[in-house]
Amino acid sequence: MLYTISYIFLLFFIYSIIGYIFEVTLVTICEKKFTPSRGFLIGPYIPIYGVGVVLITTLLNKYKNDILVLFVMSTVLCTILEYLTSLIMEKVFKLRWWDYSRMSFNLNGRVCLLNSLIFGVGGVVIMKLLHPLIEKVLDYPANWVIILLAIIFGIIILTDFIISVIAMFNIKIEIKKFTKKDATEVVKQEIKEFLEKHSFLNDQIDRLLSSFPTAISRIEFNLPDYKDLIKHIKKEIREAKKELKKKKKELTDKLTKHN
Repeated sequence: MLYTISYIFLLFFIYSIIGYIFEVTLVTICEKKFTPSRGFLIGPYIPIYGVGVVLITTLLNKYKNDILVLFVMSTVLCTILEYLTSLIMEKVFKLRWWDYSRMSFNLNGRVCLLNSLIFGVGGVVIMKLLHPLIEKVLDYPANWVIILLAIIFGIIILTDFIISVIAMFNIKIEIKKFTKKDATEVVKQEIKEFLEKHSFLNDQIDRLLSSFPTAISRIEFNLPDYKDLIKHIKKEIREAKKELKKKKKELTDKLTKHN
């Protein structure tokens, strides 16, 4: 049992790092400048990718030989995950960590068709090419090594999470500027400056870690139960449908006038 949990966690950690590399590369190409400040945590990993791949490899393993079904299911699964993550993080931190409002076929700026298709392709590539290789690598060490590595990396990512949350609720950001805008880079810079002011390499870390409960108590948002969450998602989907219907009518009117 402990080995299985450790194994899954290592998969999560590895794919979180790979996801970070992928996103930094993609954003760097799109922005035409090196953009390393991605994700919520300080370290070079983005957990949503790790969670997404673990879900794909766990839930969709039976479809690995049917590329079309695997593509569709990966697209749907990752799109839902990205939407829910965006929704929850925005409600917790009152900020948009990414926004696709400028992209075609987006849903409330949280997900868009292009990204969803990329996730679908990624799911196929991972299941058919990357995951088998990573499994072989993880099957090589002894069980105790896997467990030890999971503990070490678990401590690293947990510490990172605690420090990031403390920093988030101690920095000041003009929220109104990021109502529908990606705030990742600005937040990362603010967190960096916060860490520079508070030396986490000496006894300050004890003071900051001990303040974690206080930082948590400052969260203004209590996670809703699944009914509230579903209700909110349905509301956003209805708004998106109205917007799409409006755009369709505008396009139809333009085509009619043109003809």
